[in-house]
Amino acid sequence: ALFRKLGALREASDAPLAGRMVVAVDLQSHLPRQVWLGEDAAANDKAFLPQVLAWLRGGSLVVFDLGYFAFPFFDDLTERGVSFVTRLRAKTSYQVEARRLSHPQVRDQLVHLGAYRSNPSRHAVRLVEVCIAGQWRQYLTNVLDPQRLSVVDIIELYDERWHIETAFLLIKRLLDLAYLW
Repeated sequence: ALFRKLGALREASDAPLAGRMVVAVDLQSHLPRQVWLGEDAAANDKAFLPQVLAWLRGGSLVVFDLGYFAFPFFDDLTERGVSFVTRLRAKTSYQVEARRLSHPQVRDQLVHLGAYRSNPSRHAVRLVEVCIAGQWRQYLTNVLDPQRLSVVDIIELYDERWHIETAFLLIKRLLDLAYLW
């Protein structure tokens, strides 16, 4: 549909969807560092996790959205020495191991995910909860030391992740690419 709209396949009676793309974007430069393509346009983002894990190096920090929320992925990242920041999916069960900070607007605690599941996470993660404009936001990270990654750093890193979304919106709007997702 996209290529017909742009004119490249205007004469074709039926054009298949192009597939699925996952992009790793550098948080500092906002430039793509790696692109993975798949032929199945309906594939779940998690289908790319083996390639992503093979590409990541120990010492890296990745920030991702809920499309990659999976306990085995979190465990794999931790075991490879890759740090992450993401949001907590609604209705995720967890068991609190230690409360580090508990204020009316901020909570920082160590938790084990999957308290009521048959396959809980193997590693504890840090759950940071912050009340911003009356709304609680919940972030997860495997960086357990607040000296290495503060509450403010976690919020700013996750907010930085949204730059790719605004870039996609801008491109789609400027180029009239309503079919690009």
